Amino acid sequence: MDAGRPDVLARRAGFRFAGLALLLPTAGLAGVAVVQLKRQVVGGESQAQDCPGVVEQEGALLAGVRAQDAERLPGALNRLKVSPGDVYVIPAGLPHAIGAGVMMIEVQEPSDWSIHAEYAPFGLGEDEAHQGFGWEAAFEALDAVACTPEDIRQRLKQETPVVRQVGDSVERRLIAPEYAGYFGASEATVRGALPLEGGRLAIGLVDAGEGRVEAGGGALSLARGTTFVLPAAASDARLVSSGGDALRVTLCYPPAA
Repeated sequence: MDAGRPDVLARRAGFRFAGLALLLPTAGLAGVAVVQLKRQVVGGESQAQDCPGVVEQEGALLAGVRAQDAERLPGALNRLKVSPGDVYVIPAGLPHAIGAGVMMIEVQEPSDWSIHAEYAPFGLGEDEAHQGFGWEAAFEALDAVACTPEDIRQRLKQETPVVRQVGDSVERRLIAPEYAGYFGASEATVRGALPLEGGRLAIGLVDAGEGRVEAGGGALSLARGTTFVLPAAASDARLVSSGGDALRVTLCYPPAA
């Protein structure tokens, strides 16, 4: 949990967070939710789409929650155009939703401490939506400061610098080091072979290309859509591409020790 806004919920949790990675396609607008620290990256074959997020009008949002107004709730959020490769970190307490047509990888803390501001269209009851805290307590965790789309880009859009290069293979950091206490992620673009740094559990999701992951004397074939887990003890792991195209893998990590 972010130490700033959602402490009212974080104090109730009382457990350590690991990591959770999800591959999310959206056919329609996903419901407006708040209170989770997560990373969102748009990838795959998606074209530029709207990605609503961050409050534009506080009064409209809160009134929309109480009335479950399907137009007022999304209308209280800014809308951002996103493109493949974009990475945003959504701090805890920040209302957000995912626009139609976005295929993305979402890395988040594996907790159930989410407040569903929009719940009726998804078959949730009111107690499920606010986790039994009641709306008054839930709203205390809500970051409802008005801002503009440019504010969002400046605050939340991540730089993706190259942090390692081995031959023609490179690894880019996707999430800034300041969030390492929550989770991490990088993107490996492999042409040939790329040794992986051991000592940390990793979840891999293959975005493009073909190849294999090797570790402990064994190998697993990789193709677009393959997912795999590397234990922290796999100190000799490496990614190897095959064919003419680069192998591209998103690697998701739990909190740094």
